[in-house]
Amino acid sequence: MLKIPLSTHTVDELFADVELRCASLQRTGWTDWSDDAFGQRRCILAEAEKLAPNHCGATTADASVRLNATLYRRELQLRIEAIDFRLHAFPVNQLLGVPNQTSDGLRIPFHLMNRRPLEALADAEDYIALVAASEHHLQQMADALRVGLRRGILPPPQAVVGAQTVLRDILRGNPVTSHGDTHPIHQDFMTRAARIPGIAPAKLRECEQRLVAAVNGPLRRGYLRIEEVLGEMSRTGRSTFGVCDLPDGEAYYDHCLRLWSGTSEDADHIHRLGLMEIERLSEEIRSLHTGAPTLKSFAELADHLRADPDYCYPNTPEGAAAYLARVRTLSSAVFARLDQVTSWRPAASLQIDPVEPSRQSSSLYAEFYPALAGKPSLYLINTGDMTRLPRSELAALAFHESVPGHHLQICTTQERSDLALFRRRPFQYESYCEGWAVYSEQLGCELLEDLLSTSDRLGCLTRRLWMAARMVIDTGIHARRWTRKHAVDFYAANTFAPRTMIEQEVDRLSVWPGQAVSYYRGYLAFNGLRTAPQRGNLGLRALHDRVFQLGPVPIGMLPQELFNA
Repeated sequence: MLKIPLSTHTVDELFADVELRCASLQRTGWTDWSDDAFGQRRCILAEAEKLAPNHCGATTADASVRLNATLYRRELQLRIEAIDFRLHAFPVNQLLGVPNQTSDGLRIPFHLMNRRPLEALADAEDYIALVAASEHHLQQMADALRVGLRRGILPPPQAVVGAQTVLRDILRGNPVTSHGDTHPIHQDFMTRAARIPGIAPAKLRECEQRLVAAVNGPLRRGYLRIEEVLGEMSRTGRSTFGVCDLPDGEAYYDHCLRLWSGTSEDADHIHRLGLMEIERLSEEIRSLHTGAPTLKSFAELADHLRADPDYCYPNTPEGAAAYLARVRTLSSAVFARLDQVTSWRPAASLQIDPVEPSRQSSSLYAEFYPALAGKPSLYLINTGDMTRLPRSELAALAFHESVPGHHLQICTTQERSDLALFRRRPFQYESYCEGWAVYSEQLGCELLEDLLSTSDRLGCLTRRLWMAARMVIDTGIHARRWTRKHAVDFYAANTFAPRTMIEQEVDRLSVWPGQAVSYYRGYLAFNGLRTAPQRGNLGLRALHDRVFQLGPVPIGMLPQELFNA
């Protein structure tokens, strides 16, 4: 049974108890991937799901308490389903697992280097202990992947190849290999541990020796077990691309759409909605672009823009530096004008950096990680291949990841004390968070209209077009059995993205079903608030303040909860 007596349950108490009990199953600091541990988690969640409606205020007159109870019960139901579908989610893939949802598996090096504190000797001991404990966790993952392989659950071939590339990068560097640069984990540990106040040189050397032994022993052996399974997957192969062809794949995709879209809309509805938006946005782009008046078709316009030598910054260190400098300038400019569109602002700072060189071959073109334990939020840009970063879309992407997008919305939510604990978590309700971020691309362009060029405004539209195409392609791959080539060709014919970016995106959608739908579906919900009849005379700033005051909800519930509060 759960620890708290039924008569004293609130949503926060139930949530805290559930998280504590689930965390107690991670005895090594990493997720326990045994069937027994997942079975125990499922029992904990199922018990809590039964308690939620009767003991967390689902029948109270207080609307906010009632909303929290409804939302938490929904979350528990989805988490139970996610346990049942854990192998369908491809926990080992070229994205290092499910972004923003995992901190272990292939993501261990990133988690250690970017999310673990290392400011005191106790932190150094914890860091070393985590590395040493990784082998058991990775062996469990390898065993689970083999179970999935026997059931016919494995990623598409491109994802397997991508994961193998990631593993080669993880297993490269001294002391794991006798040649090359220092291993990134070793380098990170020594750089930060050397700054620990009062640490003696002898103690630092002793810590280094144990860290090196843990990296070269348990961590390396654990990843070699994963590598063996990936080799088996590569030899087995898979001829299909979407999850609908996996065992129970259709049920899994239905789960994904409910989880990520925040609505009850089915794949056909989302597909048709995406097609309509592509047609509308294509016309808007044609009307805005005046640089090539003789070009008649959308495809001709797209080819014309891709062929422009200034389409991207130079693929050089200087080009990367120029890109980063403009992102920082625009983010600062939005911060200065933020009060025009909302009275909310985050206390946490924002750090804008390039993705570490060791991850550039596998990383997406941009990543956002919210502030954590006194550290700033991270907006990381993959400058390893500048051809994936169109110059015209720089501003919109910056607004999406920084302000008024993720940094503003997620950090102000995290920093609240008056919102249910489970609703403060980063990326809670993906369609809300990503939908707000896409809406912020438009909002940022409106805020800085006097500082932006026609090219920047065009980039805002082409980014939105890209998001609308995601709705079509995600549902095409996973519900209509599109091939990889079909998906790539559709992207190329209906967006302005370069081919390298398109191929990486299609491979991303193949292992993260449903998530890509959240961006544009969420945008439509937020943008629709502007013209909602219930808005009345509410100003735009007041409208945004009301959105932030409400806090994250599935976007299918947004208008009702916002205007009926």
